[in-house]
Amino acid sequence: MTLQHLFDPVALCIVLGGTILAGFARSGLSDYHVTATHLVALLRPRFDATKARAHLAPRVARMQRDGVIRSDAPDLADLELKDATKALIRHRSTDAMMAEHERHVASRQKTRERAMRTLDSVAELGPVFGLAGTLFALSQLPRDFDALPGLTTSVSTAVVSTLYGLMLAHIVFYPLARAIERRGEREEEAREMLVRWLVAQLKQACPVTRPVERPASASERKRAA
Repeated sequence: MTLQHLFDPVALCIVLGGTILAGFARSGLSDYHVTATHLVALLRPRFDATKARAHLAPRVARMQRDGVIRSDAPDLADLELKDATKALIRHRSTDAMMAEHERHVASRQKTRERAMRTLDSVAELGPVFGLAGTLFALSQLPRDFDALPGLTTSVSTAVVSTLYGLMLAHIVFYPLARAIERRGEREEEAREMLVRWLVAQLKQACPVTRPVERPASASERKRAA
C-alpha cells in the first residue's frame, strides 16, 4: 500500500464536508467565527510578559515619581493593559485595575470555551460521517462480484472513509481544542503575573482615601448622652 491509496476524493468530500456542514448547523456562524479567531491566534506569537513589562517599566517609574493623579493613560497596543491602566488612573486605585483585569480574564475564558466546545462538537461528528462514507461506499458495491475493479474501489472508499473520520477527530479537531486550551492557560498565567507586578509597583503611587467623618446629628448626640 502506498500513500496514493490513502487519498480518496469521494471519501474526503463526504467525511470532511459533512463534518464541517453538520458542525456549522449545530454551532452556528457566531461560534465558527470565534473558533476561527482562536485558530488564527495559534499562529501568532504568544503573549510575552517580559516584553510587556519592559515596555511598561518607564511608565511605571513615572507614575511612582509623579503619582497616579498626574499621569495620563498610556497608548498601549494590548487592550487589557490599556483598559487596566485607564481604570487605575481614572479611579486612582489598583483595585480598579485588578477588576478590569478580571473582566478581561472572564471575557477571554468565555470565548475560549466557545471555541473549544465548537471543536469538540465537530470532532464528535468526524467518526459519524466516516461511518456515513463507509455505508455509502458499501452501497456502491457492484452486484456482479466478478467486476473486480468496482469491488476494489468501493471497499477502498469504505475503509478510507472510516479512517478519515477517526483522523479528523483525534488528529485534527480534538488536538486543536486542547492547543487553544493550553495557549489560554499559559497566557492567563503570564498576564496574572504581570498585573500583580503592576499592582505591587503602583500601590504606593495611588492616593490614600479616608472615609469622611460627618458630624453627629442632634438626635445622635442626645442618644449618646
